[in-house]
Amino acid sequence: MRKSIEKRLETRWRGFADCLGKLPGARFLLPNAPLVVKIDAEGHSASIHHLGQLLGTLSLFSLAEDSRQPSLLHLIRKRPVILVLPESWVLQRRLTLPAAARGNLRQVVGFELDRLTPFGEEQAYFDARELSATPEKIRVELLVVPRPRVQPWIGALERHGAGTRGLAVSGNDAGINLLPPHQRHAPGLVARLAGSLPLLALSAVAGSALWLPLWQAHHQLEALKAEEARLRVASTEVLDLQRRLEHQLSELEKTAERWKSAAEPLELLAQLSRLLPRDTFLRQLRLEGNRLILQGLSTQASQLIALLESSPAFEHARFLSPITHQEGKELFHLTVGYHPSSGRADHE
Repeated sequence: MRKSIEKRLETRWRGFADCLGKLPGARFLLPNAPLVVKIDAEGHSASIHHLGQLLGTLSLFSLAEDSRQPSLLHLIRKRPVILVLPESWVLQRRLTLPAAARGNLRQVVGFELDRLTPFGEEQAYFDARELSATPEKIRVELLVVPRPRVQPWIGALERHGAGTRGLAVSGNDAGINLLPPHQRHAPGLVARLAGSLPLLALSAVAGSALWLPLWQAHHQLEALKAEEARLRVASTEVLDLQRRLEHQLSELEKTAERWKSAAEPLELLAQLSRLLPRDTFLRQLRLEGNRLILQGLSTQASQLIALLESSPAFEHARFLSPITHQEGKELFHLTVGYHPSSGRADHE
């Protein structure tokens, strides 16, 4: 909701400024109107625009050499600037997030940026916009540009006193601003209006219908800031909960697989009862995964390997220690592989 109000405010102000920017002396009536610096695809030069008018072309080298193009350099001093990046510079990706992330979309995307892109939050400029939504999820477009690609322009402009208000993308008019909020050299709504008092004084009657909605929307924004702070914490908690649930679900699936593959004790005992001779007695029976370990006494212990492997439920039987004599019988200690599914089929 907050982004919707900001976008509506920005659209109305821009339309109002564009109309009045065509008037004689508009440059003096709109002192806070930013310069638009459109960088070419190679990144060596840029065209300078003000209120829709092309003022000239300035190279990155010229910004470093104060003696070159002094008129344009004088114009950008102490002015807010919007840098427009070539679309080819920007990595664009679409992704799906929980609906709770809508309240603080930029922070949520920044938290996951190193997983979604090759860059961390401190290595790139980025922004995201909502494309569509359901009650549970939202579809988002993520735009990312590496900082080293843009930083030479931002630094050069700042050396001449120009403050970068935003990083836009050529061909994208969806209110995208890749610059982090704390780096935006932009006056708030009140400051912009205060800087335009001469214009507002001349157009008070014509602009009265515009001013009241702007004033009301500004106060709505102030009320939403407190709600934003609360939702920022909630969105982070939602993402943490989602990760924990996904981990728990994965562990449950692994446990279910192990449970399915485990032998049923009654079935195993029934198989052994049918195979072992009546003169064979077990002292120990232990199941480790799908390996069965047997220890006991029998009059013919050497024949137990063949008896067990005669059933499709058992395989790879072998003695763990030599057969010894005890109490008039043969003491055996052996292990054999067990397949529950084969045992069930054999039983049926």
